[in-house]
Amino acid sequence: SYTNKIYKFLKFSTLRKLQPYIIPSIIRSIIGKRLTNAYGIWSMDDESGGNKVSSGYSLYPSASFFNHSCNPNVINIEKGRKVIFKLLRNIKKDEELCINYDSFINDDFEIRQNVLKEWFFDCLCERCVEEMNLKNTKK
Repeated sequence: SYTNKIYKFLKFSTLRKLQPYIIPSIIRSIIGKRLTNAYGIWSMDDESGGNKVSSGYSLYPSASFFNHSCNPNVINIEKGRKVIFKLLRNIKKDEELCINYDSFINDDFEIRQNVLKEWFFDCLCERCVEEMNLKNTKK
């Protein structure tokens, strides 16, 4: 797997006295945090006709507190090295603030669930639970 390849690379390319600190569970934890909490840093590439080009990732600790929803009430806007959060609608008292972990707005339940598996979870937001219940009652 991807994680095992990274682990082996680090294990064999690290100084011998540091190798005991290269532990699979720590590597998995770091990779998982990067995959689930990092925001891409993008810039416009003049040479490719103005396409977005990834120049890395950044972890914003406060942004990591947002959970996912396929019907989010907050949108994250990436501006250079900053992430700005804006409300999409009025928020009710005690309503959880949620963002969409991906840029997709897909109406197909199965496609959304498969894409979200890349974040290592099945989505149980209100929208998906309703659609799952509808799907199960049709069987």
